[in-house]
Amino acid sequence: MYNNQEIAFKIKQSAKSKKVTVKQLLEKCNLNINYISQFANGKDMTAGNLYKIADLLDVSVDYLLGRSDAPASSAISDKQATEFSAEDAEILALIKKLPLKKRVKFISSLYDELDEP
Repeated sequence: MYNNQEIAFKIKQSAKSKKVTVKQLLEKCNLNINYISQFANGKDMTAGNLYKIADLLDVSVDYLLGRSDAPASSAISDKQATEFSAEDAEILALIKKLPLKKRVKFISSLYDELDEP
């Protein structure tokens, strides 16, 4: 399972590396100034809020969750870009057209499907 304190630490470190304060980050996300502290102390974070934070920090949600060591979010290497089929690009374009809330819900459902046996 995920460790809230480790995720909160990664959020703070990512903000620091982007030269933005946690307060500024939370203001841009329209979140309470104590949101990260409350999360570190056991309060749940919605997928939507995690996605907003990752997006503003330009890191992946997987990085914040500790599922990846690479902080890069949407940056795709030249090699990866050439590995995308036309169908992959079309699917990605459709996902990007979704409003943020629906995009988060869709991506969360994909993770749920991957976690099922």
